[in-house]
Amino acid sequence: VSSVSEIQSLNTNSIQCTLCKLVIDKVKSMLSDHATQEEIKAALENVCDILPSIFDTQCKKLIEEYEPQIIQMLLSAFTSEQICSRIGLCSSDIEVFQVSTSETQSPDSNSAQCKLCTLVIDKVKSTLRKKATKSEITAALGKVCSMMLPIFVGPCKILVKKFTPQIVDML
Repeated sequence: VSSVSEIQSLNTNSIQCTLCKLVIDKVKSMLSDHATQEEIKAALENVCDILPSIFDTQCKKLIEEYEPQIIQMLLSAFTSEQICSRIGLCSSDIEVFQVSTSETQSPDSNSAQCKLCTLVIDKVKSTLRKKATKSEITAALGKVCSMMLPIFVGPCKILVKKFTPQIVDML
């Protein structure tokens, strides 16, 4: 039996939007105020190595897909929010994520949502004793987002709020 859960959140809290802004902000921090196209390109090629390794695939995909647009917008001094909105990863509209779970269909293990979920579960497991009670697991889930990088706190809270019962049952 297949079930579909929807997470409604402002797009600025979406994982792709958050990752995009993180990448752009990190690239900007690597550059001088009047960076050349070549310097921006070099920074974009190195930025994924600086971010948490769990987002390496998504970061490289973002750079590969949007590099020319990102370079042009950085040359024009756009903000990370403006850049990520213009390439379609952030907007002020409400976005609905569809998370499908099924015995016959497995989620894409390279998706940002899957990677964040894996990170949350790994952090929770590392804080629990072997035979933790449901209340201990729930308490750990309530604290796990505060252990994340600040930019991932919003998406983490959305994930935990929506999937706490499933995570508790799984652990």
